[in-house]
Amino acid sequence: MLIVITNIVVLNGGDGAILFGMLKALRQAFGEDTEFIVFASEPATAIRMYPEIQFRETLGLAATRAPAKRYVGRIVRTFRSALYLAAAWCWDSHLRLVSKLLLSKEAVQDMATYANADIVNSSGGTYLKEEYGLASQICDYRITLLLRRPLAFFTQTLGPFKHPESQAMMRPIFNASCCILLRDERSRQNLLDIGVENASVHLSADAAFALADPQVLEQAKRRTLPSDRPLRIAISVRHWPHFTSVSTADGMDHYIQTIAGITDWLVNALGAEVTFLSTCQGIPEYQDDSEIACRVVERLPKEIAARVRVVREFVRFDELLKRLPEFDLVLATRMHMAILSLLAGTPAIPLVLEFKTKELFAKLGLAEWVIDVEQFEVEPVRNLICRFIEAMPTFRHELFSRVERERAAAMEAGVHLRSSLQPLAAREAMA
Repeated sequence: MLIVITNIVVLNGGDGAILFGMLKALRQAFGEDTEFIVFASEPATAIRMYPEIQFRETLGLAATRAPAKRYVGRIVRTFRSALYLAAAWCWDSHLRLVSKLLLSKEAVQDMATYANADIVNSSGGTYLKEEYGLASQICDYRITLLLRRPLAFFTQTLGPFKHPESQAMMRPIFNASCCILLRDERSRQNLLDIGVENASVHLSADAAFALADPQVLEQAKRRTLPSDRPLRIAISVRHWPHFTSVSTADGMDHYIQTIAGITDWLVNALGAEVTFLSTCQGIPEYQDDSEIACRVVERLPKEIAARVRVVREFVRFDELLKRLPEFDLVLATRMHMAILSLLAGTPAIPLVLEFKTKELFAKLGLAEWVIDVEQFEVEPVRNLICRFIEAMPTFRHELFSRVERERAAAMEAGVHLRSSLQPLAAREAMA
């Protein structure tokens, strides 16, 4: 059994957790001897971070690579993607010699891998959004379907698709897919809104929940706040270019100033030990959240800044799972920093940028504790943190029971995927 995983960006530590959660769920569903080849962005860097995984560059990325110049880039992108799509058609039409003439040796090897896959699984995550761009993913999916390979979407948040061109391109791809796994009801509605009629759409859990250790979650239900030491609080921050009501510069300036005000209060008023730590840092080829953390610390009074720690190096998700139990609370701008905190048995307050986080924390029974960064102010956040700490003993047991249910749902995702292949196998047997 060969499963190809595509469209993943493991330079993001949250996606690293998604990848290993997927591997765990899929191995349980398809067998421990299942072979995986992962097609990602920046594969050379990904191999450095996760040497135990086979990485290649996603075909759709290779097919849409173009110069940054606007008009020249558009022409090159159109030509290259047409070349790859033609090669995929020729491959399936037993004209493989033509495919080999159209593509480089490396691209031919990658297309052969796609063509030999029992399933091509588009990674879980959040990347099918118009503001992020859809060109490479669409090309990747069209190549897969031209090669007549089963195309699946692992648990993710997607849409909305507002532009007619996006709708026209994505609708037939979704309808031709063997399985679509979603993390939230809103994503399902986004599919219905563009006329997707695929019967194999299932709500599931984020793949990272598959990494949860039931014993850790059981212990977390009974854990209490310390009485013999200061509170230890981790904060994850990030750059965000998609504010809806203000410019990126103004939105980030207000965000950094607000985080600084909250940090000052945590140290000064609560006597807390504060550490800035994130899933995305220490990788030059990707966003470095620790740079934003340093900008926060620069705005603190010197005596407060001296008591705050910023972790600058890259920390793998599995190492984060070992470090996060040291903290009593996490304030998380990135959703997977919040998820990893919960997996480690540490409650988290999400600073929400996208609807996916609101949907997740509503499922976890924590909807009232969500903070929308678009309405981010120091005093309301301080008040919420105080109320959260006070209420924590009343909801801790139920919270980690719900995390256990998300773990079970994440493992069940692999079963959904396996079941979706059975009708295809039956049709092939009859052909």
